[in-house]
Amino acid sequence: YCYDCGQGQISKVVDPQLQYGDQYWFRTSTSPTAKAGIDFFHDYFEKQTQGRTFQSLVELGCNDLYLLQKIRHRAKECVGIDTIWTGKEFVDGNLTVRGTTDDLGKPDLIISEHTFEHLLDPAETLEHLITSAADGALFFIEVPSLECLVQTKRFDQVFHQHLNYFGIHSLQKLIRRLGCRYLSHTY
Repeated sequence: YCYDCGQGQISKVVDPQLQYGDQYWFRTSTSPTAKAGIDFFHDYFEKQTQGRTFQSLVELGCNDLYLLQKIRHRAKECVGIDTIWTGKEFVDGNLTVRGTTDDLGKPDLIISEHTFEHLLDPAETLEHLITSAADGALFFIEVPSLECLVQTKRFDQVFHQHLNYFGIHSLQKLIRRLGCRYLSHTY
């Protein structure tokens, strides 16, 4: 736990290849809890963007495309990225799905719902996305709240897949460090 910024991290990490390889079974659309969380995220996104259309949208952690299918009409080009798609590619009209962040183009909208807590180096990944993004791009990132976890005594939510536990201050500090501007959040 960092007393300076309020972020927690797991100290002993299970190899991500072992966790998210071919045997990884979780699919968003089969989980009522995950779908409800994404629906909440989607409602917040809609309120914040007020129908705006984007040139290029990237979703990091798209899983089985539950969120991306809901918002793909909001961008001329959509790219879904998830490790479960490694070695595969899916194309359907304006939508491309793959397993790597190579060649993202210059997206003006980047979204990620419950992905950064799973990454070994979320700062490095976010920096890569920022470098790839168009000037003035919007980012919507959802992560579990460490403050909420502690306040509600939900320590059962600390487990091997969540490597990072963000607090609002740790996210804001990271955003500033990477030269970006924080706009808003909700719980």
